[in-house]
Amino acid sequence: MTTGQLKPTDKLWRAITNDIDDERLANMLNRSLSEAERSLLHMRFGLTGKAPTTLDETGELLNVSIDDVREVEAGALRKLRTAMVE
Repeated sequence: MTTGQLKPTDKLWRAITNDIDDERLANMLNRSLSEAERSLLHMRFGLTGKAPTTLDETGELLNVSIDDVREVEAGALRKLRTAMVE
């Protein structure tokens, strides 16, 4: 972007890829998401230092369908986008 401002999705990507400090990300996750949503994002994006998991792997680990994984992930990411804009 030529304005120098980041879009909310850019901010989210930076947060997920550790461009903000770990404490700030942890606070945002704890404040904005349920335990189930945090756990799922930690698995999907490898936020705990482990390799990211696929939709299939996450579904198997949580004993839920791929559609459930997608739904929870999408909702959690929407919540984080909102929290980052505030």
